[in-house]
Amino acid sequence: MQALILAGGRGTRLRPLTDLYPKPLLYLPGGTLLDHLLNQLERLAITDIAIVVNYKADAIARHIRKRRHIRLIQQKGPATFMAALASAADWVQGPTLVLHGDNYFGQWLEPYVRRATPGRNTFFVSQDAAFGDTAARMAQTGAYILQPEIFRWARMLVEHDSLQALTYEIVARNAPMQILPTNICRFNVNEPSDLLHITHLMLRDWSSMVHPPYANLLYDPMMLSWKARDAVVEESSLGLYVTIGHGAHVRRSRLRHALVFPHTHVEDEEEEFVILAESRRVRIQMYVPMPHLMMPVAVAP
Repeated sequence: MQALILAGGRGTRLRPLTDLYPKPLLYLPGGTLLDHLLNQLERLAITDIAIVVNYKADAIARHIRKRRHIRLIQQKGPATFMAALASAADWVQGPTLVLHGDNYFGQWLEPYVRRATPGRNTFFVSQDAAFGDTAARMAQTGAYILQPEIFRWARMLVEHDSLQALTYEIVARNAPMQILPTNICRFNVNEPSDLLHITHLMLRDWSSMVHPPYANLLYDPMMLSWKARDAVVEESSLGLYVTIGHGAHVRRSRLRHALVFPHTHVEDEEEEFVILAESRRVRIQMYVPMPHLMMPVAVAP
């Protein structure tokens, strides 16, 4: 089986974070969204992997430069969802697991992928997202297996910016398909606040959530926090629910409910319910109101 990750577009609702980072490089405890997706593929032992890139493709190329088995495919045509799928048509040679680059999956996809019926287009849909007709239900996913001809069909739908355009085509043509209900927590990062929501949930329920193996050693169960191995924290107080990315430097500061992106410098600050990011002397501080953050995190449609 092959695997394809769709990096997505600019993500205007995520600005100004996406002014600095493409959506797959947004950060969570344990690494970027892309790191978490690749962790899922390693569990499945899939090594034939491609990423369809468009916005900030160079940043993604740098991030995976040591992973020689991953191919980058430049998106062709309009900046739409269907054009991204169609851009991979010439690369696809067999059944292909497609993952959305702005999604985090809280549990392993592997047992569900193993249950997929060979030769069918299979959509992994949360048991809690089972409304609408068949095509609408199929589109409520961030992970699915497509047969090669479906990517060619996508070439006729490049003006459409939603998966539902393709699922309606699959149903209309009576293509072999199945919906596999899952109990996986799937979260789609659409807003900056989504990052703090998911971070809070991961740190609170660490043992039941999926993350790269190395991340376990860096988790603090007492403070429900996570700090990268090469991050530096000096003369600082870190409260509950703090994530410090790799290469970050925190000095003489007090943080609580904070997500510090990689290579960000925090000095003489007292912050909570905040995302801190820095790149090329551009500094971002984004605050999430406490009542908003503490609301239950909803599974994305």
